[in-house]
Amino acid sequence: MSEANLHASQWLETMSSPAAMQGTNMKWVRGESLGRGTLGNVFQALDQETGQLFAVKEVLINTSDAADVQFKHALENEIQICSALKHPSIVTYLGHDSIDGCLYIYMEYMIGGSMASVLHQFGAFEESLVSKYARDMLEGLAYLHTQDPPVLHRDIKSANVLMGHSADGGELCAKLADFGCSKRNEVTLSHTIKGSIPWMAPEVVKNVGYGRMADIWSFGCVIIEMGTAQTPWGKFDNPMAAMYKIGMSGETPPLPTSFSPSCADFTQRCLQREPTDRPACHWGLGFRGFRNLG
Repeated sequence: MSEANLHASQWLETMSSPAAMQGTNMKWVRGESLGRGTLGNVFQALDQETGQLFAVKEVLINTSDAADVQFKHALENEIQICSALKHPSIVTYLGHDSIDGCLYIYMEYMIGGSMASVLHQFGAFEESLVSKYARDMLEGLAYLHTQDPPVLHRDIKSANVLMGHSADGGELCAKLADFGCSKRNEVTLSHTIKGSIPWMAPEVVKNVGYGRMADIWSFGCVIIEMGTAQTPWGKFDNPMAAMYKIGMSGETPPLPTSFSPSCADFTQRCLQREPTDRPACHWGLGFRGFRNLG
């Protein structure tokens, strides 16, 4: 090969190969975008040494901006929570690095993407799948809620439920992800509104303090999503209309007409407006009608 051709070949290789990122414990190459989480952009990456695919959340940190202090605390909160969680129904935290002013949080790669994207592409699920994925989510929630102190997710919706292969490599399972709004809750109350409005429990919208039962309400809203491929409550003209409807109307989101009596009963129990009337996770996992679905 001539010197000119050699230089051309090297130039083409440089142009076609993404630059490798050197972290504390791994060297990796950035891949395609996977979307955006609560605190930053998410993309696929490849470990150059092991060949492992994983997901990376990239967050720009402006250390000179005093307003970023609260944001930095939110990141530290997410990392602290994620690093302590180990459960088959929770997306696995793999580590983090700070490189060139950006924080990179490494997470398990879920090949199916978000439940929201699956619903958008394929439409509503049959009740057997609703049952399967609801159980996956409920097992993850039960794990969070029985930590000491309990962990509240605070932003459960289909966009924050990721689909990937189960441990045996078989059919897809559902795992809870995006803990940017989560909080360890020692007194079971919080007075900070977080999450996304259509999935918020009434007590969250009214900002009167809330606990684990707010996650149960949001979980019920995701069951509706799975059965309709639509946002719970339908469309609102503006956020204030949504907040008024959820917080003050006394209503609950309409259930899919396709649900069986057992599925409808289970979902309606999760969507009681009074938090103390909603079931805890362990009750849901033992609900006979729920067990027999599908």
